[in-house]
Amino acid sequence: MEISNIDSSDKKRSGYPRKVARTLLKDYFAKNPPFTLPIPIKEIAEFYRFEVYELASLNKHQRGIKVENTEEKRKLIGVNEIYSVTNKRFTIGHEMGHDFLGHPPESECSEEEIRIFNSEADEFSAEMLMPLDILKTKIKEIRDVKKIAKLFLVSEEALWIKIKNQHLLNLLS
Repeated sequence: MEISNIDSSDKKRSGYPRKVARTLLKDYFAKNPPFTLPIPIKEIAEFYRFEVYELASLNKHQRGIKVENTEEKRKLIGVNEIYSVTNKRFTIGHEMGHDFLGHPPESECSEEEIRIFNSEADEFSAEMLMPLDILKTKIKEIRDVKKIAKLFLVSEEALWIKIKNQHLLNLLS
C-alpha cells in the first residue's frame, strides 16, 4: 500500500480522504484483479488486515466500532447486525477511513474534531464504495438512481449524498 507517497500537505485539503481511498483501491485491485462492482469492501478490509465482525452487542444507534489491539497487532471492525447490508458496507468503509486517515480515538477528541473526523471517514467510505470516475460513467450510462445504487450496493441516500457533494446532478439529466 502506497499511502506514504501521498503528499502530507494534501491532508489539509478536503479531497484527501478520497485520494487515500483511491490509492487503496488501486493497490487492492492491482493485487486482486479484476475490478468488480459492487466493490468487495469486506474483502478489501481483510486484505488490509482488518477483522470484520457483526455484533449484536451494539446499541441501536451505534452502527459500528473500530478497536485496535496493538499488543496483538489486530485491527477489528464491528458492525451492528441490525442494519442493512448497504449500511454495514458503508460502516466498514467508514471505520477503515478512521484508521487510514490517522484519526485519534473519539475519547481524545473535541465534539468539533469528532464531527470533522466522521465527515472525513464518510468521504473515504463513499469513495471506496462509489469511486468517482466509475460513478460518473455509470450515471451517464444508466441515469437511474435506484439501478445505480443496486449496482454499487449502496443506499440511495448514500448515492444521492455523493452525487450532491461531487456536483454530479447534471449527469442525471
